[in-house]
Amino acid sequence: MNFFKDYVAGFFSPTPLCGFLLIIGVVLLWSRKKEKTGKILVTLGIGLFLLFGFDSITGLFLNQLENKYPGLKVETINDEIRKQIHYVVVLGGGFADNPDHPLTSQVNVFSLTRLVEGIRIYRELPGSVLIFTGKGWSKVTEAQSMKELALKLGVPNTDIQIENESMNTFDHTQYLKSIIGKKPFILVTSALHMPRAMALFKTAGYKPIPAPTQHLLTRKYSFFNVQIPYTKGSNLSAMDAFALEFWGNIWARVTGKISFQE
Repeated sequence: MNFFKDYVAGFFSPTPLCGFLLIIGVVLLWSRKKEKTGKILVTLGIGLFLLFGFDSITGLFLNQLENKYPGLKVETINDEIRKQIHYVVVLGGGFADNPDHPLTSQVNVFSLTRLVEGIRIYRELPGSVLIFTGKGWSKVTEAQSMKELALKLGVPNTDIQIENESMNTFDHTQYLKSIIGKKPFILVTSALHMPRAMALFKTAGYKPIPAPTQHLLTRKYSFFNVQIPYTKGSNLSAMDAFALEFWGNIWARVTGKISFQE
C-alpha cells in the first residue's frame, strides 16, 4: 500500500505526469520519425500544466472532498452524544527528525495543523483525552512528536495517549480498536483526507465525528472566483494531494477496506 501510494499513484499526479509528458515529448522532437508524436506530448504536457495550475480547476476538484464535512463546532454536538465522547483522535501527517530545527518545524504542516485543531477541541470537551496516532519513517514517531509538542503547549501528560504503530489510515483503524471501543469519538485530520478516513473508520465499525482542518481551499468556492489568472505552483501542489487521495480511495475500495456503500 505504501509503495502504491508513494510511487505508483504519485506518478499519476499532475506535476510528475506533466513532467514525464514534457520530457518524453522533447526527446521525441529530436527524432525525425517521432517529431509529430513529440509535438503532441509537449502540447499535452503544457496544456495539463496550465489547466491544473489554474484556480478554477483546482477549486473544482478540492471542493468535492474538502467541503464534504463542515468544520466541527463542539457546541452543536447533541448533548447525549457529547456525554459519550471521551477521545479526540488526531491522525499523524508527517514528521522530519532534525535536531537543528524547532519541533514546530519538524512536525510538518499536516500534523501541526491537526494537532492545533485537536487541542482546540480537547479544551472545549472537558474530561476528554487526546490520542495521537502514527509511526512514520523517523526514529521519533509522528505520534510521539505530536505528544511532545502538545506537552509544551500545556496539555497535561495524563490527558494524552499515543499509538505508535500505524503506517497509514487503515492501520489507524486496526490499532485503535482496543482503545476507543464502539463509543463516538472526534476524528481530526486534513479536510482533503477526511472523506477517506471517515469511510475507513465507519467500515471498521467505529462511530467517528469528523473534525476537518488544514483546508487547501480556504475561500468560499465558486468556479468563477479566480484570484490570480495564471498557473500557480500552490495549485499544482494541491492537485497532487488530491490525486493521492483519489487513488488512495480507489485502492481502499478495491481491496475491501472501504465499503462501496460509503
